[in-house]
Amino acid sequence: MPFFPCNPTLYCANVGSPYGLPSDIGYTLNLPVLIEAGTRGLQQFSVASYVGISDAAAANNYQLKDGTPVPSSDLLPLWCPGWPTDGANGLTYMLVAYTSGAAPPIGFKDASCLFAFRAVCQIQL
Repeated sequence: MPFFPCNPTLYCANVGSPYGLPSDIGYTLNLPVLIEAGTRGLQQFSVASYVGISDAAAANNYQLKDGTPVPSSDLLPLWCPGWPTDGANGLTYMLVAYTSGAAPPIGFKDASCLFAFRAVCQIQL
């Protein structure tokens, strides 16, 4: 899980190079898999991790990096309590993050591209 300032094109660009394979920020409609990958990052590095979901098209209309829409009904049970916070703020990215005292304590949060976090990466086979 690389650590870069917020720039989705840089997060995972070279992760697959040692294997001669392309890599990218992790994205899938299997949202529990993203939560699991982010949980491993939290356990190892104690910092939230970006995943390949954003609301680039319109506030609170989330989609995968490849443009596939993410149904809000799928996201709803996986948000950390009190999230999303985007409103009309514009572009935000999804994080897998820890919220103390919450049940469940690990879930999705949204954040503007102002903070440096880790990223969940995938190597494309």
